[in-house]
Parts: sequence; structure tokens; C-alpha cells
Amino acid sequence: MFSVYAMRHAPATEVPEVPQSADTPTFSPADIAAFESLYYFYTDVIGKHLGLRGYMLQVKVEKATDLPALLALRDPLHAALLKAKGDITARAITSQLDQIADRIAAG
Repeated sequence: MFSVYAMRHAPATEVPEVPQSADTPTFSPADIAAFESLYYFYTDVIGKHLGLRGYMLQVKVEKATDLPALLALRDPLHAALLKAKGDITARAITSQLDQIADRIAAG
């Protein structure tokens, strides 16, 4: 029989450390900060301006694993904003995204 009490008081087992393979990329703290910056920008914009209409785009953001994958979502974001909010808002937000991307590229 399963017991929560037994689970709480069971001795902790050591989890073996998984060795990293040579194929696993390593990222610098600057790369991680840049990824987080873009990630939060996308999620904030999608949540505030697209709502449920941006669900599929949000899924793509969640699946992105590196900076180029996030930067590749610029055009789909612009198209979704253009459709939902119009030209002025789409250009303004895309311009903000371009400024972030330029700062990242500059280092």
C-alpha cells in the first residue's frame, strides 16, 4: 500500500549525474541573458496584444531553443500584430524588437 508518510521519511537516494555529450552546446551568460530578454519580450507582446489569437505563436516561442529560433519569429509576430492591431502598432512593436536584436548583435 502506498503511504505518503513512508515517502516523506524514506532515505534520499542519490541521482546519478548525467554526463554531457560533446554535441550539447554550451551558452555564455550573455547568450542566456539575450535569450531571456527576447523570450520575455515575445511573451509580453503576445499576451498583451494578441491574447488567444497569439496562442500558436506563443507555442513557437516556447519551442525555440536558441537566439536564431527566436529571431526567426519576427515576421510571424509582425504579421499577427498587423492583423490584430493595425499597421502603426505592428511597426512600433517590431521596431522595439529590432532594437533589442541590434543590441544583442552589438554584444
